[in-house]
Amino acid sequence: MRSIVSAAATALLLASAATSASAQTIDQQSVGGVGSGNYFGAWQSWTSQTFRPSATTMVGGGFNVVNVSGQVASGTFTIQLWDNVSSAPGANLLASGSVAYNLGIGARSMVDVFWSSTAVTAGAQYFMQGIASGPETLYSSLTFNAYANGQAGYNYSTNPTAPVSCCGSAYDLDFQTFSDGSNVVPEPSSIVLMASGLLAVGGVARRRRKLSA
Repeated sequence: MRSIVSAAATALLLASAATSASAQTIDQQSVGGVGSGNYFGAWQSWTSQTFRPSATTMVGGGFNVVNVSGQVASGTFTIQLWDNVSSAPGANLLASGSVAYNLGIGARSMVDVFWSSTAVTAGAQYFMQGIASGPETLYSSLTFNAYANGQAGYNYSTNPTAPVSCCGSAYDLDFQTFSDGSNVVPEPSSIVLMASGLLAVGGVARRRRKLSA
């Protein structure tokens, strides 16, 4: 009996380990852009991307940025998660995080920011906004209609509550979002691993019955 319990426990632990390895898993992503689009900071207060998560949690996000200032760019990059464009009446800030950045001249890099796990509704539309604090110009890296479930937005004003052009543009920012992996459907390999463990448990049980008969 101990062998059966041990085999079952091993199978479940291995499957659990394979699933938990997906913590901070990328949920939504659009990458590969080579152009440069809206500003993060400088002459406008924010640039955003709408998206529809598949997961029911979100722990962070990232934007691919380009330093076009002609000098090293440094400062604090903040990403905010909203349930509507931030200047809209009744919009709610759901999560926010910041990270220091330092980018050389012409450098292009994905800047990821993380926060505590925040509940989101799978399939609903959310707004991820990026804000750079430095005086140098950071552009967003973009692709044209590469992401089917959202689009880029921007506020051509240093006033974050000013009327906004959002979000009917014909392009998407290079971005990614992260879930905490707690609600991720197990990978096929994890399911196979669990099934193999259960089959092994069944085989042990059958052999023991034959021996005791």
